[in-house]
Amino acid sequence: MNHSHSLLPVALAKAMLHRIVLPALLLITVFAGRLQAEHIVVAVKPVPPFVMEENGHFSGYSIDLWNEVARTAGWTDFEFKDVGTVPAMVNALTSKQADVAVAALSITAERDKIIDFSHPFYDSGLDLLVKGGGSPNPLTLIKRLFTPAVLLVLLTVCIGVIVVSHILWFVERHHNHEDFPKNYSDGMIESIWWSTSVLLGGYCMNKDPRGLTGRFIGTLWALVGIATIAYMTATATTVMTVDTLSSDINGPSDLHGAPVATLQGTSADHFLQGMHLNVVECATLDDAVAALEKDKVKAVIYDSPIMMYYLAEHPSNELHLVGHLFDKQKYGFGLQLNSKLRQELNSALLTVSETDFIDQLDKRYFTPTEQ
Repeated sequence: MNHSHSLLPVALAKAMLHRIVLPALLLITVFAGRLQAEHIVVAVKPVPPFVMEENGHFSGYSIDLWNEVARTAGWTDFEFKDVGTVPAMVNALTSKQADVAVAALSITAERDKIIDFSHPFYDSGLDLLVKGGGSPNPLTLIKRLFTPAVLLVLLTVCIGVIVVSHILWFVERHHNHEDFPKNYSDGMIESIWWSTSVLLGGYCMNKDPRGLTGRFIGTLWALVGIATIAYMTATATTVMTVDTLSSDINGPSDLHGAPVATLQGTSADHFLQGMHLNVVECATLDDAVAALEKDKVKAVIYDSPIMMYYLAEHPSNELHLVGHLFDKQKYGFGLQLNSKLRQELNSALLTVSETDFIDQLDKRYFTPTEQ
């Protein structure tokens, strides 16, 4: 038997192994790996208007942008996972429980040490919310001035005018009928006029009680008028002083020693801690604003676009953003450190940014609509 012929099947087998079987196995391995990589876990944290959740459905500025970027990159198999807080979102990336973080995540040097970021897609910064500090209209000032305590005083004074007018007319009508006529209706008109004038100005021109009792009543009533005017003046001064003090706050440097609310674990929290302010950490923006409204804190400091959206959704004549934007930041998508998704994500994000998609998002979420 020819030895060369016996080696031919072996050679053919080796050729098939190298040219067909091994490449096929390699393709299957790569394809399987790509299938596995296509399932992306997206950690989110509700923070209107960037991420909003309703009945398990997520929407918002960042969600819409992520959906468009994922469509551009060809990623169809992904799931959103609500982790609740910014620290939990970062931890989900570092512990590899999530592949991407989508919210209003600020790109900071501290976070960049432990996670990766996409290219920035939104310019942000911190803003300062105070109670008062705006330019309230007269109706608002009147509303703030007439508290229940003030209204009770005014009601008491009105009752006092009626009572004093009756007493004065009763004791003066017989010997001073020129100023206080004997007829009840005419006499009460003059007596009420006198009581009101003395209450507001301390005297009444061309009209004075002549009897001893009437003069005693007049003196006491004048003192009541002085006390009432003083009380109302002090109340109005207090209201205006609160507005003035609030309007003097233009930045975090004006808040040393005063309690300031922000959201726990956020870049705003880190910034304020670095300034050694008296920081009150809250779980949500609703909690922070509630603390401000109850005068438990002097101000709320948080991301500007989020607070502007909050005020648009919760109009208030008492809450105002003051000062200028500070600690300017940029939002980006978070990724695991050295993530293989980063290059493809950035490429898709750049492709989307070259269209008008982001401009449409700005108009949709940050342009006021007419009511």
